[in-house]
Amino acid sequence: MKAREEMNMTNDLSEKIVELIKQGKRDEVEKLLEETVAIISETAEDYLRRGIGYAHLGKTDEALADYRKAVELNPSNIDARLRLGGMFTMLDQYEKALDEYERVIRLDPDNPHGHRSKVNIIVELDGVKVALKYLDNLLQTLPEYADDSNYCRAGLLALDSEYYKALAVLDEVHDPGSILLPTYAYYLTKAWALCSLERFDEALDAIEEGMNKTLEEDGCVPCFTNNCWRVEHLELLRNPPYRKRLEAIIGPKPKLARKTQDR
Repeated sequence: MKAREEMNMTNDLSEKIVELIKQGKRDEVEKLLEETVAIISETAEDYLRRGIGYAHLGKTDEALADYRKAVELNPSNIDARLRLGGMFTMLDQYEKALDEYERVIRLDPDNPHGHRSKVNIIVELDGVKVALKYLDNLLQTLPEYADDSNYCRAGLLALDSEYYKALAVLDEVHDPGSILLPTYAYYLTKAWALCSLERFDEALDAIEEGMNKTLEEDGCVPCFTNNCWRVEHLELLRNPPYRKRLEAIIGPKPKLARKTQDR
């Protein structure tokens, strides 16, 4: 439990950054990040906070070095290991990432972040079917994480083109806002499966419901709308005849998305 408490403490910075971004306070975000990376690091927590700042600034090498130093100073710091694993994953260094996630699980055997991250690496190293077996075994030992496991399972089934099964699993989710994923992830996954089955109107219905739920819970929807414009599996919804309704639901394409999505 001590390790998880430390993780919650260091997550405060990331949560504050995300909240400021939601509020559109970009200047405050920049100021906070400048203050964060300007600190003289001494403790594991100092290095971790500075690493988070560097990561948000896109300074990968600096963030990686700080996360490594945090782990060196405090090998039991779960958040540092998770973030180090995430950095290795981003760099396609999957074996190193897997090692970090397995260490997290040894420190805290029922940590959902560690297990979900490990599942993602298993997909990269061993494929979807091996990852699904891992989830099956995990559910037997951690039934309290059923909703999150079902989120993960649905995504894996969709990756494996098992779209009907993915939809059936999503129907088993009791609370769309899982331990690890925001509510909108549920609706994006559902829209993905429906779109792949060419049930486009139902996919748009899912996006509309997700938009309303996200507004209700967060009051801000940039992550949801940006993903609707970016996720490759929803590409057909971004073209006629469905684009008009999509824009009516989520608004016009954000400027940041134009470079990568316009063809």
